[in-house]
Amino acid sequence: MLMNIARKAALAGLTSLLILFLFILALSVGVMRLVGQPEDIKGLINRSGVFENVVPNLLDEAEKNTKNDDGLSLKNPAIKSAAEKVFTPDYLHVTVNQTIDDIYLWLDGKADQPLINLNLTAKKAAFASEVAASVLQRAKTLPKCTITNTPTSFDPLTAKCLPAGVSASQAAADAKREILSQEGFLKDPVITAGDIKNEDGQPLFDQWKEAPKAYQKARQAPFILSVLVLLVSAAIFFLSQPRLKGLRRVGATLIVMGVLMMVFAWGVDYGVNQKLLPQISVDNGAVEDSFKTVIKDVANQVDNNYWIFGSVYLALGALAIATTVYLRRRRGDGPHHHDVNPPPPHEDKPPTHPTKPKVIKVQ
Repeated sequence: MLMNIARKAALAGLTSLLILFLFILALSVGVMRLVGQPEDIKGLINRSGVFENVVPNLLDEAEKNTKNDDGLSLKNPAIKSAAEKVFTPDYLHVTVNQTIDDIYLWLDGKADQPLINLNLTAKKAAFASEVAASVLQRAKTLPKCTITNTPTSFDPLTAKCLPAGVSASQAAADAKREILSQEGFLKDPVITAGDIKNEDGQPLFDQWKEAPKAYQKARQAPFILSVLVLLVSAAIFFLSQPRLKGLRRVGATLIVMGVLMMVFAWGVDYGVNQKLLPQISVDNGAVEDSFKTVIKDVANQVDNNYWIFGSVYLALGALAIATTVYLRRRRGDGPHHHDVNPPPPHEDKPPTHPTKPKVIKVQ
């Protein structure tokens, strides 16, 4: 009696473990499909369209952080055009991809820290030269200012005239010098891993020292969980009496989890596309579009992952149930034919009583 209770309790616990392992298996595979390889992150960023919008956004942010209101405005279309000419989407694409590869080398344990070393000094100089060329071209067309219309501050890209004593070439040289000394945009053109800091000013990667170990364990998780699912399923099978009930229990669990995975996939798709995305609002329309594209892309990958696992679980569960039905029909439906390895039939025979020998009377 106690053994039977213990067996049923063990089966209940193992079934709960099977449900947990099936869920975590799908989750771990989904995470690895998103961030498991550098190509996954590269694809996510490339599809967002962020490379086409990042330079204007950085200039706008730099303009906000610039204390001096005199001189060039980084929001000027000519400056934005110069920046986009120098920092092309292709250049940003190559630079970001190289940075991602460096980070994954660190995550793989092949480097003590990300080997990030971006030297944008030459690009900043080229940007300053492009701005100076635009200033020179415009300044040559400006008339000399008079006493009545001399501006208090001089922006050669918006001014109506050249102040007294300022030539077109001097205006261009001043613009180039101002860009090179600009504090808001590329103040430090050389960027290393130690320069990437959090909101508190602490080096970001120093706080993520355990990230490589966690990443390497996460990559092994799908294989470990697959083995655990097989072991728990086998334990349920062998503990069940008769054993075909164990196979049926595993099949039913797989079917339930498959349905739940599909419901979850539908919920993610509905929640993101119908609820979350319409509520996202960013002042910059281009940033909003890129942000929404990333969220939708991630949601689609999560949704696809759970649809796949839901389908696989349903198929395996149906196969397990069909196998139990097939084996029962093959072995018969009697009480002693429900087990893969049925116990031997009882050999007990009804007791036999010795018969008395017949006495033949001879007359």
